[in-house]
Amino acid sequence: MKQSTRQRWGRWVLIALALVAASVATMSRLETTFDVSAETETLRVQSGAMTWLLDRVALSEGYGGRADTVSGILDLESGTEIVFERAGLGPLNIVCGAPRAGSIGTFRPGAGDRARQIGARAVLVINQPSARGNAGRPVVLPIVGTVELGRVVGVGSAGPVLRAARVMTLGHTLLGHGRYRAGEALLGPGDRLQVVGVSGPAVGLVKVDERPAFAASYRVLGREGLVSRYGGDGYAISTSLRDRLLNDGVVQGIWLTLFLILGWERRLHRRAEEAT
Repeated sequence: MKQSTRQRWGRWVLIALALVAASVATMSRLETTFDVSAETETLRVQSGAMTWLLDRVALSEGYGGRADTVSGILDLESGTEIVFERAGLGPLNIVCGAPRAGSIGTFRPGAGDRARQIGARAVLVINQPSARGNAGRPVVLPIVGTVELGRVVGVGSAGPVLRAARVMTLGHTLLGHGRYRAGEALLGPGDRLQVVGVSGPAVGLVKVDERPAFAASYRVLGREGLVSRYGGDGYAISTSLRDRLLNDGVVQGIWLTLFLILGWERRLHRRAEEAT
């Protein structure tokens, strides 16, 4: 009798440990990959090291400096603050600022010309992007760094805003490098998206062509996405517990194992009762 009681208590301890393990596995916070596709009039990037190929771009340094039309390669320094803006079908304006008194990067013209350092502030203007797009030569610029999409609009404010965006969330499996589609959020005019708790830079591109504003797409790994909008508290985007239970095969396997253990315990208990 004492041995049977000890065995039963041992099985319940095993079940309790399995339940704790399943709960911890389910509730553990994993990062989410945010896959963003947007049509926007504004985008802010705190850049990592990036290289842009410029073709007939108006470049001016400082405030109100003379603009020279240049072609060549621009190597941007890490930490440069970059703001992209385009209203309607107008030019694409790119304002670059160094975080400290220094240089935003190095410009390398064509063969035979010497590279030169760009100052702490520069403005790039890409004129006639619609004509370039219609000619099959859209402007495509890579982006790497911390990205802020759109801006919050206040009462009576004017200026560039986010037009529309789709944010797909991809969950990460508990073990391995698997991904699953967790959900999707749609953003509207005037919304702003910031991904917090990031574990690496966002990587993507900006494309400007014959369509109004410009397209931006990027991916970033983080804890959650925060959406802000005028007149509301906004909301957070992340992988939910329900998403994990429905899509993570590892978590599903842990809970299935727990249920099998429970079924095994019930059968043993029933046999013990029949034996007595």
